[in-house]
Amino acid sequence: MNIKPIVIVSGEPHGIFNEIFLKIKKKKHFKKPIILIGCKKILLNQMKKLNYNFTINLLNHKNINSINLKRNNHVINLVNIDLGLLTKSKKETDRIRRYIQNCFDMSLKIVSKYKCAGIINGPINKKTFLNFKFPGVTEYLASKFKIKKFAMLIYTKNLSVCPITTHLPLKDVYKSISKKKNY
Repeated sequence: MNIKPIVIVSGEPHGIFNEIFLKIKKKKHFKKPIILIGCKKILLNQMKKLNYNFTINLLNHKNINSINLKRNNHVINLVNIDLGLLTKSKKETDRIRRYIQNCFDMSLKIVSKYKCAGIINGPINKKTFLNFKFPGVTEYLASKFKIKKFAMLIYTKNLSVCPITTHLPLKDVYKSISKKKNY
């Protein structure tokens, strides 16, 4: 693949990420193609609420290449992970966890098979999805790629920040910081 896309996992289906993504997509032209991984029905529902009219370019994860990736700002490249429309019932926690797991699994398949610029994830409920096995998505992704040294990067056009620690409770941060370890 000549053009390295950015893979985005949409995150919690009840969350605000799809709204934020659509509003940014409407205002900003991305230099790299974006592959969104999420539920088409939920995305279409959000587009309807916002009165946005994007074209959805459905991708088959087995055959993603620079020919079928659209960089047009009016098109969303989507790998559909079907979930259907949800209610806000607590009974759906397992279903939501499986959906998010399927989205991340798909992102890992795509990133492993194709040269991608990176993975971005929408907000997730760490307690529900990670089930206390990992403190955050950074650690989860590092384990999936068998990476021992990793960092988080918070990036904007005007400022980039790389915290010294990743997802730790504030009361435990001092234990992981030392001159020898970090400088």
